[in-house]
Amino acid sequence: MNLICVANSQGTILDGQTISHYRVIRRLGSGGMGVVYEAEDVNLGRHVALKFLNKEFQGDPEALERFQREARAASALNHRNICTIYEVGNDNGEQFIAMELLEGKSLDQQISGQPIKNATLVKYGIQIADALDAAHSRGIIHRDIKPANIFVTDKGQVKMLDFGLAKHIEQSATETASVAGMRTAAENLTSPGSTVGTIAYMSPEQARGEELDTRSDLFSFGTVLYEMATGKQPFAGPTTAMIFEAILNRIVAPPIVHNPDVPAELSRIIQKALEKDRVVRCQTAAEIGADLRRLLRDSSSGKVAAVVAASGSATVASNPNVQPPSGGAAAAVAAPAPTSVPVAAAPSRPAATPYRPHRPSRFPSIGGMLFVVLLVGGSLVYLKQRQPKMYNDVITTIGGVWQDIKDATSGKGHDKIAVQVTTTPKGATIVVDGTAMAKKTPSKLSLAAGDYEVELRLDGYNPVTRKVTVEKDTPITINETLTK
Repeated sequence: MNLICVANSQGTILDGQTISHYRVIRRLGSGGMGVVYEAEDVNLGRHVALKFLNKEFQGDPEALERFQREARAASALNHRNICTIYEVGNDNGEQFIAMELLEGKSLDQQISGQPIKNATLVKYGIQIADALDAAHSRGIIHRDIKPANIFVTDKGQVKMLDFGLAKHIEQSATETASVAGMRTAAENLTSPGSTVGTIAYMSPEQARGEELDTRSDLFSFGTVLYEMATGKQPFAGPTTAMIFEAILNRIVAPPIVHNPDVPAELSRIIQKALEKDRVVRCQTAAEIGADLRRLLRDSSSGKVAAVVAASGSATVASNPNVQPPSGGAAAAVAAPAPTSVPVAAAPSRPAATPYRPHRPSRFPSIGGMLFVVLLVGGSLVYLKQRQPKMYNDVITTIGGVWQDIKDATSGKGHDKIAVQVTTTPKGATIVVDGTAMAKKTPSKLSLAAGDYEVELRLDGYNPVTRKVTVEKDTPITINETLTK
């Protein structure tokens, strides 16, 4: 079990020392500009986390302002998914923040290079979206959203940490959270053109040092969702310059490329959050939260499409679980369908010409067939010229599929014998008498009685060839270990 902590540093606070009305119990860790201790509030008898500014930064006005700003920003927020600030104090020159003591792991510790289960990811994502929505509604941009600043308790509750880079924004009464260009208030410790935040999780506008609004946090949130889904950072590189270049110019690979188990709808949500142009990006945290809740609901119920009533007039059923959007989300989330939409009856027709509904053709259009032929033909020509080995594998596989179809339609498969083929490692192509089968190992073939030459191929391994005699009513098994 890990307690809320940050990495290694030299502190001067001693175990057992009393700071204000807090008795220091033990050091938890440090990182950046602060060091964190577990302490007991002797007045209330509760354990807290005490965060101090490192000695080397206590004479730095900007570091002190960032430390105090973290306390001001977080203490202005009272939300179940944001770490609670109890007190900000100064005891004989020791600046400290007393905050909620959390037991669990940071999100980056949970990920550790591996994707998180989809259901868990969605539940965490909903809570992160709620925390961001709470901060943004109070005019606070976090500016450093990353897995290390997101904590998950042992009970699965998400807590957002470290508002040290947070910035306040102003919003006029006529603007909504989804309106572009929220105006920056006077409180801004960074000069125009400078960048703040953790590079790999920055938004494009943050990397360019531009004026930021809440949509910058949403891009960073998208990078966190991507890393949870794939175990990989969407923008990575050996140097800072390469990471900046990727954030600004590279289109990130869809999450399904790294994790085929990612649902298409989740991939869509993540990719929309990672739009480089903030005008077409998700506009509010509430929008992302609503999309994730919809995904969780539909995944739990297995519901995919709307139900249409089979009655004299068609109706679209309203969904009681869909809550109407509020605030800025109204501009980004589609309005729910009306409870009932009647379809007007067709006018009466003469008896001699009764109405017959249109029936779509069972056959594709000539244009569609021609397009498919050109597409397949062009792909084969390209493979033959650029990837001859892959071309040969495709041709032999097509031949195997065609042979299976001919056998099935001619009735030859009725007297065939089962042949189980397995390899270590699995995934080898099965070639019988020069014809590649449609399936790969492990697989069960159906062969007529007779003698066959069976070849097993797998990229990076030596092919294996065996002579096999199939006898009537005698199933056989082929099990081979491939070598490099």
